[in-house]
Amino acid sequence: LGARIGKRVCLYPNGADPMMTEPELVTIQDGACIDEASLISHLNTQGVFTLNRLHVGEQCVMRSFSRLQQSAVMEPRSVLGEHTLILPADRVQEGEWRQGWPAGPGYVIATPLRKGDLPALLTTSKEEATSIKVQP
Repeated sequence: LGARIGKRVCLYPNGADPMMTEPELVTIQDGACIDEASLISHLNTQGVFTLNRLHVGEQCVMRSFSRLQQSAVMEPRSVLGEHTLILPADRVQEGEWRQGWPAGPGYVIATPLRKGDLPALLTTSKEEATSIKVQP
């Protein structure tokens, strides 16, 4: 029993409150970093209790106080900023950075220009920084 956790995962370096409530339903792939964040695989809405899987892809980052709810998926290299909520069954696309409570598809703060690239927020040159795509 327990979560499926890949290699080189940084899990809760600053603590976890709450810890994974249903680790058997959580998959964390290689190189992911989950700070003081919540991985919640259950939902209790109007007396209906449900359990579903959570998936955190390769090299994903969940910053402090972010929350991933049941059946949500973080595709590779996606990032949740501080105090970010991803609602049940939502999918954070590959390389997206999201911020907000909740942070649906309209709350993307950075996207890669091409598949496999890092968002321009991580670049250092002035020329590369002009290519930042910010969502309204």
